Amino acid sequence: EHPEDEDNNARYLYRAASLEYRMDRYSGAASLLESLLENYRNHSLAAEGTHLLASIYEDKLQAAPVAQTIYKIFREVFPKYPDLESIDAKIDDKTLEIHLDELYQNIFDAQSGMLNPVNGTHYFQSIENLALLSPNYAGMPELLLKAAETARTMRSFNKTLELYAMVMD
Repeated sequence: EHPEDEDNNARYLYRAASLEYRMDRYSGAASLLESLLENYRNHSLAAEGTHLLASIYEDKLQAAPVAQTIYKIFREVFPKYPDLESIDAKIDDKTLEIHLDELYQNIFDAQSGMLNPVNGTHYFQSIENLALLSPNYAGMPELLLKAAETARTMRSFNKTLELYAMVMD
C-alpha cells in the first residue's frame, strides 16, 4: 500500500517472517526474509533477519549447506552485528569459495552420474542467498548463471527465471 515507506515495509516483512516461523511455516518465513534482504538489505533488521534465515535453513529446513553459505558471508556484510561470536561458532574451516565449489561438484553423483536434487537445490539456494547478501561478490554473474543452469536441469523453471533475472540486474 505504501511502497515508499521502506522502514515500515522492512519491519512488516520481518514481523511476518517471525509469525510464519512461530506457526511452523519455515519455507514461508525464509521466503519473507529473502524478500527483506532483496529489497531492504541496508535496513537495521537485515542482520537479524539474515541470522534468522540461516538458522531456519540449518535447523528447520535441513539445508545446512545453505546456512553455511549465509554464515560465511555474514561477517563481511554485517561487521557490526552484536552477536558475531555465535555466527563465527557455526562456520566450518573451509573458505566460501571452496564451500561453493564443493556444493557445485556434488550436484551430480560421482558414481552414477545422476542428478542429486537435494544437492542441486542447496547449490542454487546458496548462490541466490549469496547474491541477496553480497551482490558485488567476485564472480557473481557466473555463479548465478551456474545456479540458473542447475535449476533448469532440475526442471525448476520458475527458479531458473528468477536466477536469470538476478543476473540481468
